[in-house]
Amino acid sequence: MKRFYQSIILFFVLAFASAISQPKLSVITGDVHNFGKVKANVGKVKTELTIKNTGNEILEISKVKTSCGCTKSELKKNKLKPGESTTIDISVNISPRPGPFSKKVTIFSNDPKSPNKIIRIKADIVTSMTLKPRNFAFKEMKVGYESVAKVKIKNTTKKDIILSDFEVTPKYMTINLKGKKVVKPGEEITLIAKVKPKKAAYFNCSVRMKTNDPDQKTLKVSGYGQVAEVSIFNK
Repeated sequence: MKRFYQSIILFFVLAFASAISQPKLSVITGDVHNFGKVKANVGKVKTELTIKNTGNEILEISKVKTSCGCTKSELKKNKLKPGESTTIDISVNISPRPGPFSKKVTIFSNDPKSPNKIIRIKADIVTSMTLKPRNFAFKEMKVGYESVAKVKIKNTTKKDIILSDFEVTPKYMTINLKGKKVVKPGEEITLIAKVKPKKAAYFNCSVRMKTNDPDQKTLKVSGYGQVAEVSIFNK
């Protein structure tokens, strides 16, 4: 009986020791890294994440995975002793589209409580000129009938921006802006596109223009719509 109780006590001692002896992955730099406001033409931004083994067993990192090809990671060391730290280099190719930008980096390790540790990478992408909506959206397009779509262009800088050299595709589409257009700081102008479709099909278009702003040298507004054939009874 005495041996039985000794075995029970030994079992619980070993179980308790096993429970408290384990690696623990801690992200010293935080679970979210925010680059803040980033210009769309910056291309690539970089940061360094610091991780530490705050447990009491060796931490083994099997891999670091990013959510898309635009984000790269490089782990400096994959085995950490208790109390030891290392870094992960992160580089992100910034999207040219303005607005919130979010990706994630997942660290896979032998941490029993957090084997898949997720770190969020965020940014607020800003451009000199913003579009609202982002594209021309033509509605109820019909062959031989004029269709109109509008996009508002806003100057978000503190200086005048000059729009020029407008290129329209297809050529038979027309717009209301010509020559050079000066957009004052904070000013919002309306770009109007008019088109009379020649055939029933999916319609694509674009308006390209140059700007005098070094951070956004060109601006493109795309457009789309579905053109329907007109019944002879409705002509």
